Parts: sequence; structure tokens; C-alpha cells
Amino acid sequence: MLSIDGSLGEGGGQIVRTAISLSAVTGIDVELSNMRSNRPFPGLAAQHLAAVKAVALMCDATVEGAQTGSQKLVFRPGRIKGGNHVLDVGTAGSITLVLAACLPAALFAGGAASIEVTGGSDVRWSPPYDYFEKVFLRHLSGFGIEAHCELERRGYYPKGGGVAVLRTGPWTKPVAPNLARQGVFHYGGKINCSPEIPKHVPQLIRESALERLSQRLGVAAEIGVESCESASPGVGITIFASSENTVLGASCLGEKGIPSKKVAYAAVDDLVREVESGATADVHAADQLIPYMALAAQKTGEPSSFISRELTMHAQTNMAVVERFLDVGFRIEKLRGNGCRVTCFKA
Repeated sequence: MLSIDGSLGEGGGQIVRTAISLSAVTGIDVELSNMRSNRPFPGLAAQHLAAVKAVALMCDATVEGAQTGSQKLVFRPGRIKGGNHVLDVGTAGSITLVLAACLPAALFAGGAASIEVTGGSDVRWSPPYDYFEKVFLRHLSGFGIEAHCELERRGYYPKGGGVAVLRTGPWTKPVAPNLARQGVFHYGGKINCSPEIPKHVPQLIRESALERLSQRLGVAAEIGVESCESASPGVGITIFASSENTVLGASCLGEKGIPSKKVAYAAVDDLVREVESGATADVHAADQLIPYMALAAQKTGEPSSFISRELTMHAQTNMAVVERFLDVGFRIEKLRGNGCRVTCFKA
């Protein structure tokens, strides 16, 4: 059994998600201790517990310590199975983080798999749905992964109630991509809002985002507005820079008391930092791609790489966890400023 200290590196829920995902894929039993011990509310929260239960369901795992607040977890995976899997987080816990935890196992199910999750589609401290679909899944297509997601209902804090369904096929033709250049970007995005939000709010966010993109980069963009039913009111923006080579993304959720213009500028300024740095994977995608780089390297024997404007503690922690499960290594090449090229290779 593999033992992992959950306080490693950034010490958050990502360690749990990556560990149980790779446990399911590799068949290696894992024991996690000190999970989220440095957080204000240590141990498993509802969304972490939902991810554990979802992956366990997919691989008939035997699990010990799967309860809210638990700082120790033992996960013994069985055989991964395809088919339809349904899970309700029970709160506004992040749908996208639960789906991200399930996805590696789904790719090794030996057949088609679908995962339906109810919870928060656009909530703090996690990728909003539009980022998950337009940025994360676009990156995965470069690995030869076929994964498609449909949003049936938005879910904002505090009630959640959003529903998304992820569908995958087996990962039969793995590719180890090397994202060396940005390419020529085209800019776009989406603003989502519930009907309770005054109509001028999303329009002002849109106008401000277009204005800021013109000011900072001298570019135009196609940014749509989508009104969506939800159990709680909410509004947010996700914007993308997409080329033939890669895609970068940034987002911001609206909050009570935060001016619409500030919401738009926050998202645009984040994207501009990525574009101007020369990155081929934004800082949010970088840590999420680490397990797929490792799996692709192990399956193909070929290295894969991307350029990031900075190597976050999330990314470094994910590398450390991945190296415990898979026979791979990571090489970090320093570039201008805080930028770096991350390469994963078969050890």
C-alpha cells in the first residue's frame, strides 16, 4: 500500500483527487493521512467526499475514512467499470472538481462511460463549467482523449443544484503533446447569469471586458451572454484565447458589492498575463494536465511539455503525487521572468 502525507506541498483537496484517481487507474492501494490539515476546516469537505465516492463507485473500491472531516483515508480500488454513474454532491460543491477526479478512471473503463454530477457549476475556488468545457477538455483532446460534457443546469452558491454530464470513450490512441508555441489567438468568451440578476449587469460585464481587451491587447472578441435558470442567483464570466496550437482561459465570478466592471477587468487581466507571458497552458490548466502528461508518457514512451507563466505550488504538489504512482519524471526549464517549460518523461 502506498502512503501519502496529505499535508504535502499545498496540502489541499487536489492531493486527494489525484491520489484516488491514479489509485483507480494503477490498481495501487493508497492511504492518505493529514488530509487538508492546514485548512481552517481540516479533513474532507462535501465536495472532496463526493469525489472519493464517485471514483470508488466507478472502480468498486473499498474505502475507509470516507466521512466529512476525516483526515485519514484508505482507498483500495477494484476493477474500473464503464456505464452510467450518477452522483449528487449535496451542496454547492464543485461539479467540475468531481468530474476531474472521475475522468482518469473513466478513460480506462474499457468502454463508454458517463458521469452525471449535481452540485455547483460555477462556484469559488474551482474551475467554472465554461472553463472546464472550453479550456480543460480542449487540452485533453490534444492527448487523444475523447471527452464531451453537457451542462443541463447551472448551479451557484449557496444552493447549487447544477447538473452536468461528462461522457467519455476509452483512451485507445494516446498522444504526448508538446505545446511549444502559442500560435495566433482568437478571443472569445461567455457570460452566464441567472434571471434574478438585472439585465444591465451581464451587459456591463460584457462591454467592460471588450473595452479592457482592446485597451490591453488591441484585440476584438466574441463574448456571448447566456441567461440560465438556477436555484440561487449568480453571474460570472469566462474568456478564452484560442489558437490552432493551444487555448488559455481566465474567469471571474460576480459577488454582491463587487462592481461589474471590476469583475470583467479581473478576468481580462488574468488572461492578458497568460498571453503576454508566452504560456501555452495557463496556471489553472497547468496543474490539471500533470496526471495526463504522466499517463501519456508512460503509455507512449514519449515526453510531453507545456510552457507556464509560473510553476505554482499546486503544480509542484501534483507532480510529487504523480511520481509516487507512475514511472515518470518531470524536468523544469527556467524561462523569462517566472515562466518555465514543464516536460514529463518516462523514467
